[in-house]
Amino acid sequence: MPLPETIKTLQQIGSDQVAGDLHGLVTSSKNLYQTEGILGFFKGNLVNIFKTLPFNIAQNWSANLVLSLLRNPETKSIPPFANLVAGIFCKLTIRLLLFIR
Repeated sequence: MPLPETIKTLQQIGSDQVAGDLHGLVTSSKNLYQTEGILGFFKGNLVNIFKTLPFNIAQNWSANLVLSLLRNPETKSIPPFANLVAGIFCKLTIRLLLFIR
């Protein structure tokens, strides 16, 4: 969620231009909207998306791969332990990708 992060960052750096007198979320949000418009709430969020997107894609891919392998082909049901195994495999995949790159 970009709104709380943007307001929190502005209050931490003490930006009087946008955060006002640091009177909280509502006042800071009003001041941010008046000075920068609606796009001001999403400032800096694109970098976070580019940073997390590859890892989220790898996690979802590995979870779907494991769940498809563990799914019973006759009943199309997933065994109770499959989510646990898929979660473990997801985290291992991400850790390997972190150390390989």
